[in-house]
Amino acid sequence: MTLRRLSRWAPAGAIVLAAAVVGMVELAGDDDRPDAVVLESSAALFDTLDDLVAASDLVVIATVNEIAEGRTITSPDDADAGIRTRLVELGVIDVLHGNASDQLIVEEAAAFADGTPIVLDGMTELGEADSAVWFLVAGGSETMPYFAAVNSQGRFQITGTLDPSGDDPLSQELASLSSQELTEAVRNASGG
Repeated sequence: MTLRRLSRWAPAGAIVLAAAVVGMVELAGDDDRPDAVVLESSAALFDTLDDLVAASDLVVIATVNEIAEGRTITSPDDADAGIRTRLVELGVIDVLHGNASDQLIVEEAAAFADGTPIVLDGMTELGEADSAVWFLVAGGSETMPYFAAVNSQGRFQITGTLDPSGDDPLSQELASLSSQELTEAVRNASGG
């Protein structure tokens, strides 16, 4: 595996390392579920849209079709210490950068092994039929064909306006655009 491919897995690796690397904050939840724990990874942030697009294998506008339980990633030293993931099936509406099929699966951090929900890098759980602009990196093998958000700047939910997962300056700048303006800017950054 090349260094470039290893660096592509940094966001996914952050899922496992986030709990040990960051401070945690609790979010209020409903009475039936435990409060979510907010985690921030150490994944690099980008200063420009050109850099964000260049780091992405794929940028798409897509709608959530289905959400399923993913895998559990555990520590070799402690099987009780781990992260559960969710698999988000996306129906692709438009490809802005890269090549994509009509359906994609994105793997996201969902909970600790004990079931306590987590929110990694601002990626709150979307519901079925929610749409977003996704900046994605591809999985590194045929046995892991899933995608992951490139970092906390990797998703802008379309809610009439753009609702970014990140709160950094680039995310805020891009969120001030309309979805059509962001679409055009991504295509320009992609060379198209």
